[in-house]
Amino acid sequence: MKTVKTTLLNLAILAAVAMLGCSKSPNGSSSVTNSTASASVQEKIIYSGELELSKYTPVHVTIEETNDCTISTMVLPGGNLNLDIAVETKGSSQPPSHISVATRSGQQFTFQIGNVTVGYTAKLKAE
Repeated sequence: MKTVKTTLLNLAILAAVAMLGCSKSPNGSSSVTNSTASASVQEKIIYSGELELSKYTPVHVTIEETNDCTISTMVLPGGNLNLDIAVETKGSSQPPSHISVATRSGQQFTFQIGNVTVGYTAKLKAE
């Protein structure tokens, strides 16, 4: 059931990107800002392309210059990947929050940080 929800979320994000267009930033990531008349909060969608994951070494990425993310990968039977994403806000004394995402190598996955939806395509490094 969780995989179906993740797939539907991925399709919704891709549809939003296709309908709204996107802009490329200098670091190679795309972003879309979406606001509606009924909502006062702007939602931003960032798709940053392929992310090479390792089953032995966590991957570090920075989102929106204010959030440091450490992504740890656990390879499950059948080729599934369980990602633990620790999100730490720069300058905050709060402990990191953790997000768990299930995906497979070659599939897009997304997670939410505040009003920002972040998407990558998982690629498991051959080790």
